[in-house]
Amino acid sequence: SVELLRLLQEMVDAGVAAGVAAGVVARVARYVDGRSLWNDEAQLALNVWGRDALALLEPLDFGQSAPYGFLLLERLLVLTLGPGELALRALPLLASLAALPLFAALARSVLPQRDAQIALLLFATCEPLVFYASELKPYSLDVLVALGLTALAVRAGTEPLDRRSTIVFAGSGALAPWLSFPAVFVSLAVGAGLAARHWRRGRAAQVSLALIAGAWLASLGALYGVQLASALGHPYLREFWTGAFAPMPPLSLAELAWYPRTLAGFWVDPVGLSPWWISLPIGLLGAGRLVRARPLFGWWVGGPLVVGLLASMLELYPLRTWPPVDASARLYPLVGRLWLFAVPAALLWVAHGLGGLAALAGRQADRVLALGLLVVVGGPLVTLGINAWDPPPVQEFRPIARQLGERLSSSDHVWVQRGSEPTFEYYARLLALSVRAQNVAASEAEYAAALERDLDALEPGERVWLVALEHPMWTTEADRRAIAARLRRRASEVGRLEAHGASAVEYVVRPAGE
Repeated sequence: SVELLRLLQEMVDAGVAAGVAAGVVARVARYVDGRSLWNDEAQLALNVWGRDALALLEPLDFGQSAPYGFLLLERLLVLTLGPGELALRALPLLASLAALPLFAALARSVLPQRDAQIALLLFATCEPLVFYASELKPYSLDVLVALGLTALAVRAGTEPLDRRSTIVFAGSGALAPWLSFPAVFVSLAVGAGLAARHWRRGRAAQVSLALIAGAWLASLGALYGVQLASALGHPYLREFWTGAFAPMPPLSLAELAWYPRTLAGFWVDPVGLSPWWISLPIGLLGAGRLVRARPLFGWWVGGPLVVGLLASMLELYPLRTWPPVDASARLYPLVGRLWLFAVPAALLWVAHGLGGLAALAGRQADRVLALGLLVVVGGPLVTLGINAWDPPPVQEFRPIARQLGERLSSSDHVWVQRGSEPTFEYYARLLALSVRAQNVAASEAEYAAALERDLDALEPGERVWLVALEHPMWTTEADRRAIAARLRRRASEVGRLEAHGASAVEYVVRPAGE
């Protein structure tokens, strides 16, 4: 019996090691695959590429928003390595890789050994975490910063608040929001836990808590003044996230149903565990076990989600998930990306829940645990393998831009469908394309009228390239068809360049009357 348990533990150790190695390989493979920047990434890239350090504090173009520290690090990478895709995505990759040992340390601190190993396996193979390791967005850094603050609280939060720990807490909490906006939620949760733990331990502890709170509030106030205020009030961002805030108070059955529906969706996107109706109850079981056994540690793990939900109720932070879309659909980006920072907590809960099921099974513990692992981890592992072998594209405009560079002449017109211009502009600059491009649309009366004027100005024999980007979650296909239909009244299609989610169609203007 002892020998069997030892063998089982060795198998678990080997499986976890293999899973972690697979997670590392998958992250690096997705990064070196070098898919084209898609539209949102191109928008952020143009801001980083075209602004100096101080200008990055100003509201960003294209309605983008990202922490100043993240933008500054990206700007440094552009200056040292250039503005290519690999340079721009290096920071998310490094953050995602650094999160692996940090998560392992946190899991060992709060969970039993076997549960911690399961949690690490889940974390290493989590498809949303792998995807955002090669995405020019701050979400991987959100995960790293959240893990760092939580691990710091778990490790040092139960010890006396001496001078060193006070400085560490004050400095890390003050720096974190400049690198990650949702770090504010983690800081508030950590701060509440520290206050509950140390406030009654005398005047020295209270002074330390006051210094920590003062440093955090001063930093947050400065960040609010230079970045957060404009982001929270940005008209485009407010419109984009309409309906993505928790209804408070819920005044109808539909609003009340928003909470369980969003919770189920969160488990699929961004946690990446499907089917949710199996993994969610296991996660809730694990959360309950952790809170009952170690209330303070349970709060430090789950408190940021509670604070984030409160922020959503106050319409300060969006909370949108989409249950019909999961990682196996290979449809990116995932809509729950702003909550990627909360994925580690969910995976800790699921691992602890699996451990709880095994404990309840008694003599059948090993079989129950093996079955639970197969059900919960099987799907993510399959998705991880498929996507490592065949990385999912989003909008592959780079090969089209290269072909355009070879075929364009100085007299050609390039019409870029409205909404696609950031990607076109990024690759035109990156590949040094000398083109005269203009934005076109037909979706609204003023754009349709401008398009007709542009059509009337064309001369017979001139060439027009219509460049467009597509995405299954966009509503731009009808507009592209309307533009093309107007073009065909005056011109004939003579060529087409196509790649995943991107196209450039060549037209030649016909003589009048044809």
